[in-house]
Amino acid sequence: MSRGGMRGTPRAGFCLMVSLVLLAAAGVLAMQWLRELRAAQAAIDLQIRSRQAEWLAASGATLARARLRQDASYAGETWSPPLAAAAHVVITVQQVAGQPQCRRIRIVAQYGDAPLHQLRAQRIVVVPMNQGESRP
Repeated sequence: MSRGGMRGTPRAGFCLMVSLVLLAAAGVLAMQWLRELRAAQAAIDLQIRSRQAEWLAASGATLARARLRQDASYAGETWSPPLAAAAHVVITVQQVAGQPQCRRIRIVAQYGDAPLHQLRAQRIVVVPMNQGESRP
């Protein structure tokens, strides 16, 4: 009688072991899937910050051109957009060597609040000055 009761135990133990192995495999697959999702999200975040830095640099170039049209002695500035606390743009304006009627505008835009998450975009634009503009 004790033999009949013992007969079902090895099968139950085998099924339990197979279930545990399958559960562990499912856990490993789920962890790998989560790692891939996290890496994809990080890549998307990097792309977003990169494009934001590019847009800030383009805005800085537009701002510098407008300021140069208003004032030929404009030398540049540093500004942070009001809605993006983790961003700042540095604009420098220099006269082009050998071309007194041109200005070289260098814009460096930085977006991101932590050193590992900061992205920079740079633009260099050469702008001819109009003859009709006032000079200092």
